[in-house]
Amino acid sequence: MKLTGITVLDLSLFLPGPTVSQMMADHGARVIKVENTGEGEPNRHIGQTRGTQTVYFACTHRGKESLSVNLKDARGLKLFRQLASQADVIIESFRPGVVARLGIDYESIQQVRPDIVYAAISAYGQSGPLVSDPAHDLAVEYDGQVVSDVSAAEVRKASTTDPRKLEGHDGLSRLRDCSRLRSAACSPGHLVDLPRVRRASSRVSP
Repeated sequence: MKLTGITVLDLSLFLPGPTVSQMMADHGARVIKVENTGEGEPNRHIGQTRGTQTVYFACTHRGKESLSVNLKDARGLKLFRQLASQADVIIESFRPGVVARLGIDYESIQQVRPDIVYAAISAYGQSGPLVSDPAHDLAVEYDGQVVSDVSAAEVRKASTTDPRKLEGHDGLSRLRDCSRLRSAACSPGHLVDLPRVRRASSRVSP
């Protein structure tokens, strides 16, 4: 498969990031889901259950490995950096600045893995006037002029597809290009900035 031999560390939550890593797993990548030591991935607790798992979690984490790590603990941080030194791709969706405070931002990881491909998913990107503004689904969809599952005539819609999934597909296309790892285009390393509002607004139909 296209991504066989690629190892992905997935720190992301909810839908856009896990959608990216899910599709990478479907294409043969080894995906290790790194969860916090509390309740873990929120998808584990949302919606209908099937057996011991929620349907939401099963649909976004099939075929992945899972590891619980306390990134605020020195031992947990050491473990993550060890994993990162052997990884090809890292995906995270924290607010800008959080990974730097934890010591696992792109520049920090480059110290142990110079050619890492690092995907940073956020509402408005890693720089700019809105970089510190928190936002999630509804705010991103409003700012991007995309609203899913709304029939009001005045609302412009990209398609009937959930915008969060569109963000995941767009993220995959950018990572797939960079995941021809250690290629001339992506060496040494590459930071892939994935602002959700830009991905959403690019899908709006006139």
